[in-house]
Amino acid sequence: MKGKKCLFLAAAILSMATLAGCGNTNDATTLNVVCFNGGFGREWIDDAVKIWEEQNPGYKIDLNATKDATSIISGNIAKKNNKDDVYIAVDTNWKRYAGQGKLLPLDDLLEEEVDGLKVKDKINDEYKNSIYFKDQTGETHTYRLPWTAGTGGIMYNAKMFEENNWKVPTTTAELLALCQSMIEHPIYTDPTDKTSPRVYPFAYTGENTDYFDYAVFNWWGQISGVDAINEFKNYGKDDAGKFDAFTNKTYAGLKTATETWYQIFGNPAYSDPEDISRNNHIAQKNFLQGKAAMMINGDWLYNEMLTYSVDHTLPENFELKIMDTPKIVEDAEKSGYIIGEDQFIAIPKSTTKAELAKSFVKTLISDEVLKSFFNKGHGMMAYKLGNGSYETDNVYMKSLVDYRANLEKTYTSFSSSLLFLNGQVDLWGAPSGRPYLQLLQGTLKSVDAAFEQIRDDVARQWGTWVSNANM
Repeated sequence: MKGKKCLFLAAAILSMATLAGCGNTNDATTLNVVCFNGGFGREWIDDAVKIWEEQNPGYKIDLNATKDATSIISGNIAKKNNKDDVYIAVDTNWKRYAGQGKLLPLDDLLEEEVDGLKVKDKINDEYKNSIYFKDQTGETHTYRLPWTAGTGGIMYNAKMFEENNWKVPTTTAELLALCQSMIEHPIYTDPTDKTSPRVYPFAYTGENTDYFDYAVFNWWGQISGVDAINEFKNYGKDDAGKFDAFTNKTYAGLKTATETWYQIFGNPAYSDPEDISRNNHIAQKNFLQGKAAMMINGDWLYNEMLTYSVDHTLPENFELKIMDTPKIVEDAEKSGYIIGEDQFIAIPKSTTKAELAKSFVKTLISDEVLKSFFNKGHGMMAYKLGNGSYETDNVYMKSLVDYRANLEKTYTSFSSSLLFLNGQVDLWGAPSGRPYLQLLQGTLKSVDAAFEQIRDDVARQWGTWVSNANM
């Protein structure tokens, strides 16, 4: 009851401010929410809105769930009379907005409770440090909460594996052997017609080669260990040499992981040569239609596949699962890279309804909404359930839960370094530095050449990056 009284008091103050002519034309009882509507769909956010409105009679939410959230936020947050109150989006610009002082500090919200846990304790472990943003003055605040804890890796058609008696590979050697066996003993999209197209081991999207990170970074974690990678991410002003895979042991692990990737995708027999020009939806549809057995992708894949049919179901001969990332070394750490460091839940500093906005954020990360996201978005948000566990009869979601349960350690790409927070540096050196597409196109002839290029590019630009970050 105390929280409800605070909400009504906030509304009364807002109404008085409006009558006093403060220039804010917003309805004091309406929250304006902008939410990215992409792979996970919008059913879950519709549920969140309904739950919040039921808990707060007399108040409502004006929801703009759209694929254009990034551009809308970019335009609105620059306005003097920005009317938005809550953002849920995918955009690395959250760091820039925080640095410019355009997001509301949420330090006090971290101490409030949701489902018996303080907000700061409800956040998944891999995000526990990334909620803190340090600016050039040295001050640290929380301006953004994470949204999803995306899971990426090797997705596979379990029905196809079962029908062909293929063992799900547990090591990279077994994975490569399976790929080769599929070439030597081909199967066809029409099993009764050997003139029909043969099934490739992998499908991929050439327009979204960043998806390859989801396996490569898992392998990197296995090789180097999450602790070493997290230490690597402490980018200091004299750390250009970290990005030399020929001298730095931790970065050498990324090179080894990339070499394993290249053993698969550098072999023209293991994937359709037309994949290099395909976007994610075309490649995913080919995978769904049985033209490939596996695909490296993120956990939004299932939900996106449901939209490819009128009745939002998958074909009877297709059953999506995610496999434990095959071990690249025998005693590999059970670690996984978690997607979503570019995502954020935030409140613009310009809001005149801060307490209402914070109350909605608390609803967003409540167990009830986490379960809605799980069952309707078919993914996981970046928060722990306060009570119980996820329950589902969905085969894909069961495999996702099992996959996450098997991970002993997880990590993201976040760094508290000003070089990262200012958008200068990431795990590939520069944000545009991943070498997959150049290797697939043949403009880079080897993985060695790719990492030589990363080393040299970082060395050449490091001084400028340090200067831009005011270090």
